[in-house]
Amino acid sequence: MKIDIQDIGVLMTMSGAVQKKGIGIDESDLGLVEKACVQIQDGKIVYAGPSVNAPDFQPDQTLSANGNAVMPGLVDAHTHLVFSGSRVKEFVARSRGATYQEIAEAGGGINATVSATTYSSENDLIRPARDRAKRMMALGDTCIEVKSGYGLSIIAEIKILRAIKSLNESNECPRLIPTFLGAHAVPVEFKSNPDRYVDLIINEMLPMVKEQGLAEFCDVFCEPGYFTIEQSRKILSAAKNLGFKLKIHADEFEPYGGAKLAAELKATSADHLLAIDDEGIAALAGNDVTAVVLPASSLILRKNSHAPARKMIDAGVRVALATDFNPGSSPCESLPLVASLGIALCKMTVPEALCAVTLNGAYAVGLANRKGAVISSYDADLILLNVMHPFELIYWIGRNMVKELIINGKIVKIRH
Repeated sequence: MKIDIQDIGVLMTMSGAVQKKGIGIDESDLGLVEKACVQIQDGKIVYAGPSVNAPDFQPDQTLSANGNAVMPGLVDAHTHLVFSGSRVKEFVARSRGATYQEIAEAGGGINATVSATTYSSENDLIRPARDRAKRMMALGDTCIEVKSGYGLSIIAEIKILRAIKSLNESNECPRLIPTFLGAHAVPVEFKSNPDRYVDLIINEMLPMVKEQGLAEFCDVFCEPGYFTIEQSRKILSAAKNLGFKLKIHADEFEPYGGAKLAAELKATSADHLLAIDDEGIAALAGNDVTAVVLPASSLILRKNSHAPARKMIDAGVRVALATDFNPGSSPCESLPLVASLGIALCKMTVPEALCAVTLNGAYAVGLANRKGAVISSYDADLILLNVMHPFELIYWIGRNMVKELIINGKIVKIRH
């Protein structure tokens, strides 16, 4: 299939950001091209640039951007898309001043969703997750990382990962990147001996997930009250030995050392990072680990401060933004909104925020050589906007600017 997108008012290619590997981005790195076109063949971009320089091309289909903007598809690098149940009561409790830890100690939090998810069938998980993914796609997402972690048993974790696989195979959703997060919390039955659960993850869960080809990444919630540094190192090292790429929930509640562990193990990303210290920042910068910042989560949890994205960027860390979509601490499906929050709460610039939800999101899921930019040989994942400049995607807060998507060369119409 050959597609020609004509009459683009402003095309954002991210060409300069690709050259700089998503670090130290300013407006000149966005590769803004006026009066542009994009040519697509067999799901790949073959030309993106000024229309006057375009090579001869005989498309099967021609699209007009009608003078509006075109940009890379969004990459949401941290979500918990597959679950059952609602935690709206926790939302109400937080509005009255309850903390994340207090809610968890009262029987809420992760384990509340685990209970609801455990008793749901695979089909019961697929249907609402498909609806969520489609809503996120309508907001510009062309690739979404999805974690398990609401099972905390072999059967339930496999069920969640199989649901993610089924959604991918349906071709109704954006590309989903599956992550095994069996170490999301310690199940109630292992509270007196959490090391037994760590052994179960290492000796039984990880090998089964690998054998069935159900995940690309392994993640651990490395925080006090969840998994210690040593437990996290054991799980992630075992996963790495099996060929999994690594992620880590790090330094959210206190400077616990999760970012330094991510650097030690050469993880693809370290996520949350509200409490990261200077040593952790230096470790990320020195080991090419992408920091994934989740401002919707810290906002919803009513934190007084947010991840120090400005400080990390200035130190040479590559920063991505993601929704952390989940039923408890971040029931937010909108990556454009998160980009706006990155500017308002985390002191990022507009070019940095746009790079953080495109190219740097792709870095955080190990796909920066294929996604997050509109350049030759990259996957044809694009957004056709109904506004004249890409900056307007995150300027008009709460308003959807997406007219059409192209995902792997397939045109997706958006219904508003």
